[in-house]
Amino acid sequence: MKKTLCVIFSILLAGAAASAVFAADYKFEKVWTLEGSGAISNPESVFFDADENCLWVANTGDGSGTAKDGFISKISPDGKVIAEKFTKEGLAGPRGTWVTKGFVYTAEVNALVKIDKKTGEVIARYPAKSEGPQQLNDIAEGPDGVIYFSDLQGDKIWTINGGSAEIWLETPDLTWPNGLRVEGGKMYVSPWGHGDETWATQVLSHLLVVDLATKKVSSVGDKVRHGYMDGLVRLDNGHFVVTNWWDGKVIIIDSTTTQNVAEMTLEQSTGDIFYADSLKTLFVPIGNSSKLVALEITKE
Repeated sequence: MKKTLCVIFSILLAGAAASAVFAADYKFEKVWTLEGSGAISNPESVFFDADENCLWVANTGDGSGTAKDGFISKISPDGKVIAEKFTKEGLAGPRGTWVTKGFVYTAEVNALVKIDKKTGEVIARYPAKSEGPQQLNDIAEGPDGVIYFSDLQGDKIWTINGGSAEIWLETPDLTWPNGLRVEGGKMYVSPWGHGDETWATQVLSHLLVVDLATKKVSSVGDKVRHGYMDGLVRLDNGHFVVTNWWDGKVIIIDSTTTQNVAEMTLEQSTGDIFYADSLKTLFVPIGNSSKLVALEITKE
């Protein structure tokens, strides 16, 4: 998420080993881990592209967003490197990733970037000009082709209008929005929770839903507070999966009540995940330790 967090919490990571908590109905199993590769450098998000049969991974580099040492890498679904640095130029801390209509979109700190999926060339940048702290993050596409992207510290959700970015929704009710998912006239949001200068929050976050027509923000289910949420996907049975960046968790939550169904603890900085239905596999970037993990989730 932020490079400063890597320093603040490095002591927590030292010697940490992955552990799992299994609920009766679910089991997590590591299929592979990619680490120690130039293709994985503080990764924040991953997107499975069924057409190309590959993973697009947004690597933030030093994570600051000021040094343009971030990039998009291309990885096979079995963890082999296809292109170490697919993008033809350095990116400023890219985070969210979305692929549509022949383009890879990623979110730099203050601009959405459109990249040609065949050549790696940057086709356009859409600056998200705003006052105060910003941290563009996850990306989602509506059924009408509208691209949305979250601004975590700005309490905003942006969209593209013509050749520029514009604010689609701005409200503190978003509580530092991070992960986005659009379906059925609704946008689901996994928020981080309002934080201080170290990004620590006194009030843990819970899953939100925004009506696309009215832009009304509501809580989902029983308002179960999972906290520091980053990635947000759905399993093929409808349950949501979120990550808790701070605690390094992958959590399956009931889509109706938002109660915890199962969880697995990896390492701090579990980011924007992707669940590939066809592969029954969840792909998890772990930023601080520069790893990409593939997890098989099975219902026992």
